[in-house]
Amino acid sequence: MAERGVKNLVLLSRSGPKTKEAEDLIRELKELGVNCVVPACDITNRNMLYKTLQDLDISPIRGCIQSSMVLQSALFSDMTHDDWVDVTACKVAGSWNLHELLPNDLDFFILLSSVQAVFGARTQANYNAASTYMDGLAHHRNTYHGVDTNDYHALLDYYCNPALTFSTPGDAQVTIGMKLLHVDPELDPLGTIWGRNPMFKALRRLKEMDSSNGRASNGGNRNVASLLAAAQTTEEAIEVVLKALTTRLSSTIAGMDPEEMDQAKSIQSYGVDSLQTMELRSWFLRFFRADLPTFSILGSPSLTALAITIVERSTICAKK
Repeated sequence: MAERGVKNLVLLSRSGPKTKEAEDLIRELKELGVNCVVPACDITNRNMLYKTLQDLDISPIRGCIQSSMVLQSALFSDMTHDDWVDVTACKVAGSWNLHELLPNDLDFFILLSSVQAVFGARTQANYNAASTYMDGLAHHRNTYHGVDTNDYHALLDYYCNPALTFSTPGDAQVTIGMKLLHVDPELDPLGTIWGRNPMFKALRRLKEMDSSNGRASNGGNRNVASLLAAAQTTEEAIEVVLKALTTRLSSTIAGMDPEEMDQAKSIQSYGVDSLQTMELRSWFLRFFRADLPTFSILGSPSLTALAITIVERSTICAKK
């Protein structure tokens, strides 16, 4: 925004600029000619927010980006009331306070919700609910602010243009963050609970077929077990397992590609919870014929070490 000409920014946070990173950001913005105001303000406190806005020496306020977020992950049955309130307050009370106290004629009022409001996360019921509230508030604001006729016609002219093309299938997704699910019989990466829900079947698509032989370009319909059985050395077997494991894990981590995963990190560092561990254990047994106790899965120091353990315990590899 600063590079596009914004001259005044108000950055609200509960603590204010106390970290070195925050101070560096403010200094960088000021070097770009931005008048950056950073008062400490808890937006869930209506009176504090009102006073902060009244004390601002910036007028008029032309837009708002509500990006506050708190995470406290736990199964709903184990979630405390404090866990619920801590996460929902900033997105629910905070968003409503901004909605009520900011001018009605803003150029934009952006609420950073989450795709979790659509399909949910098992250990983030509080975050799911808070994001759903933000979606509802956005809809509520549109009932009286809305899109004027000229803008609406302009949107129709653009999106109904038959010549319009998208560079990737993801560009055509209305809900940002919901990537298409690739059904890969070789690696079986469809590891999410919601991904197996029939309601989301439209997000699945088969990999592109190789026009030369009519088979998938990744090697046909061979599954992980056959690839593992075909491995000539232990190193090859570990590579097969590691590739399948990173692909599987990436499908349970929103917005993450297998290539981005650090194989030197442990499985717990990627936020795998106990329920997901049980799913992985069943997956290891089904595709690798490797029976691992849950403590071995969670206790592995890295993905590579876990792949080595799987190969060592696999009855497929033992038959070589």
